[in-house]
Amino acid sequence: GHYTIFAQAHFMNTNITTIKLYDDTNDVDVIIGMASYVSASAGTGPFPSLNGSFTITQNTDFQLKYRVGNTNATNDLGQNNSFGVPEVYVNIRIEKLK
Repeated sequence: GHYTIFAQAHFMNTNITTIKLYDDTNDVDVIIGMASYVSASAGTGPFPSLNGSFTITQNTDFQLKYRVGNTNATNDLGQNNSFGVPEVYVNIRIEKLK
């Protein structure tokens, strides 16, 4: 089938940051997201994102992967809000076109 995808992820103080859709089955990058710079002074944002379309013809395993220029081991994948509800750090929308 043919699909579109939009994904956006939350990071904090990671400097250069990007996300990508990766095809585990065929060991290949499918869509590379927009490069972002998430600085310590900005706190959070901009939110790295990717947008594109792809076609698969067999059962395929995918991952949303990321790469950052700085890790801080506490909250680089997003600051928790501690509101007592499930927290969301990535949004992904996949739509089958045909």
